[in-house]
Amino acid sequence: MDGPIAEWLTQIERARRQLDDAASVMHHLRRELDQALSRALASAEPDDPSRPQLQRLCDTAAGPLRQREQRLADALDDTALRLRRYLGGNG
Repeated sequence: MDGPIAEWLTQIERARRQLDDAASVMHHLRRELDQALSRALASAEPDDPSRPQLQRLCDTAAGPLRQREQRLADALDDTALRLRRYLGGNG
């Protein structure tokens, strides 16, 4: 393919790679956060009065990151699906 379509596909592929890279970084960060939170909870004694507060803090810290990671993964899947559909119909 030549011309504007080739340029458009190049831009889409570049954006898809950037999304993929961002998803990998976000997944790595979420895993590190989950591990740190697990260690913090494990270090708290079962009868520690601050344990429920620590659990809420863990949930509050990790929840939004997990949601963003999922939205990014969904966007990547959607982009790949659209590109496959386009190429299947025009490739």
